[in-house]
Amino acid sequence: MVQITEARGLGGAGGAGFTLGPEQNTFDAVAGNRAAAEALRDTYATANPAWLAQYDANATLNILLLFTDSGDSTAVYQVRSGSAWRDNSSATGVRGLPGAGTDFSAISDNHIPAIGEAPDKLPYDSGLMVDPDTGDLVAESSIQSAPGSLRLGPDFAMSSGMQALQLTLGDGTKALVVATEYDNTGSTTLFSYDLGAIEDFNINTANTQALTDPQEFMYTTTLDTVISNVDFIPNEAGTLRLQAWSGTDATGRVLFDATRVVTAGEVGNVTAFSRGNDYISPTASNIFVRLSGIALRGGTGVAGDAMQGSVSPYLVAKVQQYTQETVGEQRTDEEIRDVIGTALRDDGATTVTVDDAGDTITVDS
Repeated sequence: MVQITEARGLGGAGGAGFTLGPEQNTFDAVAGNRAAAEALRDTYATANPAWLAQYDANATLNILLLFTDSGDSTAVYQVRSGSAWRDNSSATGVRGLPGAGTDFSAISDNHIPAIGEAPDKLPYDSGLMVDPDTGDLVAESSIQSAPGSLRLGPDFAMSSGMQALQLTLGDGTKALVVATEYDNTGSTTLFSYDLGAIEDFNINTANTQALTDPQEFMYTTTLDTVISNVDFIPNEAGTLRLQAWSGTDATGRVLFDATRVVTAGEVGNVTAFSRGNDYISPTASNIFVRLSGIALRGGTGVAGDAMQGSVSPYLVAKVQQYTQETVGEQRTDEEIRDVIGTALRDDGATTVTVDDAGDTITVDS
């Protein structure tokens, strides 16, 4: 983003409502900070007193400082007043520097553009549009996301990390909606889940040292659980990224991938991640974890921790133990006929003939 402190005048050579003075009138520190740009200005003024005198005599003449401020490319106009340079702030705005322009003629009306690959990075039609009447976002093709939760408003969410469809309802309650699972042979065994209360699963409770960024480790679960949140201890402010994969390294199925901004007030304190994707973790599952972006606190795991004896960040998962109940399972035609035939024979008054070759069941009462 380019920020410009803009004074709107009657126009001029500045291209942004300013009158730029005699050249040299632009001092560009490129990646340097404001002090670097001001040093360029002062060096030139010292070597060119006649140039400086023109600005002292006319407070409507501007120079332009270009520099980098906290990662942002920044531009500030200045004038001379009282033998000192002052930011021209008769009005303040944010705008970009003049550019060559971008051709959006290939983008359909109300459609959202996407940016192509380097080196050209030309815009093209993304296929997403905003309905001008309702404000709805409309997609012309499938929408795909990284593993996570689809949130419709602050309450309703669907998680991709479950073996069933998990919903957070409008009244705050959660529900696991059992869905029919299938593979290339047809429907497979169907389960429901009975969940217990939320409890802590101690991955590592040690808090004895600051750890370098990033941190990677693998742990093995000891319970059948749904993991919904984790606590950690930041050693600095910034943005923490938490990733988890099924297996022993980062090539497994992605279970979790989300970021969280950590404030200065949270540094050194147990902090809840409080966002992301709930996922099921059966007993004896290997989970590979990567935490990156900021330094964390941790240490050598103690007795009772999943990381006992190993150095890793402090991490306590919020889990709910589950039991899995079979609701239905896949059966072949032959198995179904046998079940029906057995049930009919058991009444003691019925003669049943099962013809496997003809796929028929004959009943004589």
